[in-house]
Amino acid sequence: IDQGVPVSEAGPSKALQRYLAKIVREHPEIQPEMTATGKIRVKMGDLEEFAQFVPSIQKLVEYRTYNKLLSTYVKKLNRKSRVYGEFRYLKRSGRTSCCGGLNLQNLPNEELKEGGVTLKQCLKPTKGHVFVAVDYSTIELVTLGWAWKHQLGFGGSMLDAINSGRDMHTLIASEVLGKPYDQVTKAERKAS
Repeated sequence: IDQGVPVSEAGPSKALQRYLAKIVREHPEIQPEMTATGKIRVKMGDLEEFAQFVPSIQKLVEYRTYNKLLSTYVKKLNRKSRVYGEFRYLKRSGRTSCCGGLNLQNLPNEELKEGGVTLKQCLKPTKGHVFVAVDYSTIELVTLGWAWKHQLGFGGSMLDAINSGRDMHTLIASEVLGKPYDQVTKAERKAS
């Protein structure tokens, strides 16, 4: 990285703190988030504000992005082995999780290099097989609705709403916000 910007994410580096403080002095329009101990926050989202003013910080953001892709995903791939996902339904949070070699339900869309391929494109089916990609936008709520009615015996209003074609995220936003179902915005649905 040019200008000797520290790349480690293991705690806020003193050198990076000094460098960011210097940038703040030179660019008073930057209003960084601070930690409880008075240091400049150096998580990825925090650094992006600096990156628009200082090319070396943009390089640091890129480095951390690719390093995360490498350590979390790419290093787990092996040309000679298969990737298996183990799905666990209705965790304490009510969500579905995927564990095993890779979190297959949460593969990133970032390109591995500029103009290059995505991580998803690195995965190939074995000869004679195909991948089937399905987007279950409300699968966790459908699973919860089924369990609520059939396993726990609490009634089926949630399952009935799903079976009638209503989107549960929109329905939840409608109830919480006190708005008619058809007036819920995309942002309100997403927030629900």
